[in-house]
Amino acid sequence: MTLLTNLSSRLKVVSWEPAASRHEIDSLVEFSRIQVPEELLEFHCEMTEVEIEIDGSNYLRLWSPAGCIEMNSAYEIQRHVPNSLGIGDNEGGMVLLLVQGEEGVALFTCGFGDLDTSSLAFVAPSLRALLHDGSGLDELL
Repeated sequence: MTLLTNLSSRLKVVSWEPAASRHEIDSLVEFSRIQVPEELLEFHCEMTEVEIEIDGSNYLRLWSPAGCIEMNSAYEIQRHVPNSLGIGDNEGGMVLLLVQGEEGVALFTCGFGDLDTSSLAFVAPSLRALLHDGSGLDELL
């Protein structure tokens, strides 16, 4: 089952790009300082640059593997938030991060202008929980 099957009723996919190549996915895995969750890698095998509408007026954008590398490099995300990987944004100044801790990888958010571990806000335990259960959607608004 893909991440975009059985979406929360609060979500609607409004645009996307084709799947990433194996090379692009491998490049992301090599770039990342954390273990990239399998659900994200499988997602990129189906589509990239996905824009998801939240509650009819807000947006979540999940970047492509190349977009992840570009944005993480441009904002020096790993310098500011070690053990993380930016994977998207809310188109309103907030970055969506995978952060690896002692208990595994979970989703957090913080502002692009305030990238720091002390500014992290927990979103959800996984992308699946965010997209299917709607866990943490309000953190992205």
